[in-house]
Amino acid sequence: MIVKKVLGILTLAILLVGPNVYAAEETATSVTTTLEVLETSNSNESMTTNSSSTEASEVSTDTTIEAKEVGEAIKNGIEEQTGIPAAADNKAVNQNVSEIRNELATGQYNISAEQLASYTDEQLEDALQIFTRVNQDFYGMDLGAYVRLLTALYQDRTVNVVAANAALSFDPTSLSLAELKTQVADLQNYLQNLYPANSSFIPIRQLSNDELVAILNFVTPLQEKMLTEEGRFFPGIVAWIARYASEGIPQARGDLAKPVATNTTETTNNSSNQDTSFKETATTKTTDSTKVATGILPKMGDKPMFYLSFVGLLVVIIVAIIFYRRKKK
Repeated sequence: MIVKKVLGILTLAILLVGPNVYAAEETATSVTTTLEVLETSNSNESMTTNSSSTEASEVSTDTTIEAKEVGEAIKNGIEEQTGIPAAADNKAVNQNVSEIRNELATGQYNISAEQLASYTDEQLEDALQIFTRVNQDFYGMDLGAYVRLLTALYQDRTVNVVAANAALSFDPTSLSLAELKTQVADLQNYLQNLYPANSSFIPIRQLSNDELVAILNFVTPLQEKMLTEEGRFFPGIVAWIARYASEGIPQARGDLAKPVATNTTETTNNSSNQDTSFKETATTKTTDSTKVATGILPKMGDKPMFYLSFVGLLVVIIVAIIFYRRKKK
């Protein structure tokens, strides 16, 4: 009789406690897994954000360097193409004709005493005015380049000194590229008179209006980058035109215009996606934590197993009835 009572009590305990313990173990495992997923999500978010920020920074730097390097390449290309190097800072041309004549007479430049004596001060002055503009159009040049201009003006006569001086009334370096695109005819006249295609000084192939506009469109974002990052646009716009007239008209490159904005957008989208993922995981964690705190430990989904408790209670009642009847007998 005692054995039967003990068995009945053990059966009741197993039915009431066993399922809930099993469900608690599964829920604890689920919560642990969620915590691991949460940590992994946070780690991935941090890595993705850092990677995206680094990428945007690198693109911004590369674009700035690219604009500067293209400008240097233009200058180097003109030097190679014309054989006229940029002057050192201490080699700037003096603006006084008498001092220029004295400097040329030292024999350091490719001009003989006879040739120098053949030039009047007025000729030297006219050449100096043109040469000063050339330095603005390209880059600073020394007296060696000035001698070459004298030869083109008065020896070879490949540049008409009167037409060139008249063309100086138009100054492309004083205009924005947007303004130049609206004055293409004046720019054409300027180039043809100062840098004709047959010049023995600096020749520029005659371009169509469409070709000039294409070059200006291409250079515009590069100029904006240089002015923003370097505070100057170098070399002068005519140097860019001369170089691209020689090596080919460039294709438009929109990636130089707003590269950082594009990558910043991608970074923002990535961050938003990571934030959404984090919020969803955090919600799951909060829900599971609430279930543990309130004692609701379902085995599957959110459906508690009340029927097992009911079966246990029914067994207790049956056992109690059996004990009562036997005791009455």
